[in-house]
Amino acid sequence: MEYLVIDGYNLINAWGDVFDVTGEPLEDCRDRLLHILSNYQGYKNIKVIVVFDAHHVKCGQENQMTFDNITVVYTRENKSGDIRLP
Repeated sequence: MEYLVIDGYNLINAWGDVFDVTGEPLEDCRDRLLHILSNYQGYKNIKVIVVFDAHHVKCGQENQMTFDNITVVYTRENKSGDIRLP
């Protein structure tokens, strides 16, 4: 099985033509991203994991859930979702 791990907030901010982060609630952007990735996961037959980090969020709670067969991870307060390679 192939896996695709995505930094959700980075993708939302990078796709300025898809998401209006200044004009729509962040929750709506997250939901729309998950729907897009759900379709992509089904099309490519891969496992998608989306991480939304709370690196700059006070009182962020660590949580993991499933959205339409996508694993969604929310990190705890001050925890970056970035992967550091050697």
